[in-house]
Order: sequence, then C-alpha cells, then structure tokens
Amino acid sequence: MPYNDGNYNGSGGSGGYNTFAPSGDLQFISGRANYLMRVPELTSSGLLGKFDQQPNEVLDYDVDFTDWAIVRTDRPNSVTVAVETGLVVLGYSLVGNTVRVVLGVGAGVVDGAYKVTVRLTTDSSPAVVKEVDFQVRVREV
Repeated sequence: MPYNDGNYNGSGGSGGYNTFAPSGDLQFISGRANYLMRVPELTSSGLLGKFDQQPNEVLDYDVDFTDWAIVRTDRPNSVTVAVETGLVVLGYSLVGNTVRVVLGVGAGVVDGAYKVTVRLTTDSSPAVVKEVDFQVRVREV
C-alpha cells in the first residue's frame, strides 16, 4: 500500500506507478545524500544509476540537473516523482537545480527492482519537461 500523507496524487497510474506531488515547500535538503546522480547536458537514454536498498532502510537520492539546466534560459519550476509499486516516496524537494528524493520500501517487499522517475518542469511557456529514471533494487543482505 502506498504511503499517503495527504500529498498523494493519484491511485496507481499507468504501469503500476504511484505519483506524488508535495503540498507546500518541502525544504529538507541538507547535508549529503546517500546517492548522487548528475543529469548530463545532452539527452541520454537509459538509467542514471542502479542502487541497492535493504527493506528496512530509508535512503535519500539526489538528482542534480545543473549540467542540463546551465545551458538553458529557463529555470526549474516544479518536480514530480513516480515510483513503481513496492517503493514508497516519503518526500522530495527541489532546491536550485537539485531534486532530493527520500524513499522507503513498502511492507512485505523483499526482493525486486523498481524504477523511480523524476520529472522536472521549467518556468518557460510552453514548459519544458525533463524526465530521468533510476532503479532501486530492494534486497536483504
């Protein structure tokens, strides 16, 4: 069952994804994240990275859009995060060009690989949407 703190936006969506949109301005980026991924300036295909997470861990993942955003005249404006059922988004925030996503693991999930999608929308008109993905493999070590 997905985590729902009132910020849950949708009920599953396509492909078994749950989409979360925070209400208010979450400002919890401080210190270093467990994992850091950089989005390249040019469009790339494939996953930004693959990471392991144990079932009882809560980890944060930073997605740095600086290299992609620096060549643009518009600025990051908003972000959404979608995860496959099995992971739980506990929160996320956009500070400057960096998105921090905090993930937990759903009850009863032991082994499996789950895609996390981060969509950054710019303040241009029409808005530009940059989508990146990474994978979290849940396994007990």
